[in-house]
Amino acid sequence: MKLSVRKLHLPEVLSNHQKEVVTMRKKSKKKAQSVEEESVPAADEAPLRRSKTFDSIRSEDDGARPERKKSMSSFEKKNAMFHKLFKLIPPNEDLTDCFHCALHREVPYHGKMYISENFVCFYSSILKETKVEIPVTAVAVLKKQNTALLLPNALSVRTTDGEKFLFASFRSRELSFHALKRVCVHLEVSSSISVYLYTLLLYVFITLHFSESCVGSSGTT
Repeated sequence: MKLSVRKLHLPEVLSNHQKEVVTMRKKSKKKAQSVEEESVPAADEAPLRRSKTFDSIRSEDDGARPERKKSMSSFEKKNAMFHKLFKLIPPNEDLTDCFHCALHREVPYHGKMYISENFVCFYSSILKETKVEIPVTAVAVLKKQNTALLLPNALSVRTTDGEKFLFASFRSRELSFHALKRVCVHLEVSSSISVYLYTLLLYVFITLHFSESCVGSSGTT
């Protein structure tokens, strides 16, 4: 039995090897392209998604706007009621603050304190209609007071005519006190002047007393 042996020349071997390399490269390139096509969706199929940050900001703004409008409309109603109750107040006098409280007289009259730039007013319709109008310039003394000697929930107002008003049952006395102080700026000025005058008089008294002591001691010698 004879075996046929084919002789392969070197150029032929190299040519076959190059063909195999080219074929393998083409296959790997096609495989890579197919993987990329599967991983990247088509542009027309990609869904448009809204930013979560934008959604949260929009939802907060949408929630805040009605609340802001509601508070503004509520304050406008209080301002309108302020002018309806106190007709002597000029129309251009806008309300700055409004607080629930009670005016203490023979009995507590629960109502509201209305504060504007030039007036401190109070109105109550419980038991009987009660109105108080105090020009800011007529306020001589503004103090914090306690009701029943214990509860720190009252403010007293004394006018230049000597009339005294005691307002109590504030939900927040500090807020009410500072709101009154903001409009009663003359009290701060008078307080500063009083402190200055007291300091000046004390200085004069000490100086005179020291001078008299020096004169007395020199006379005895």
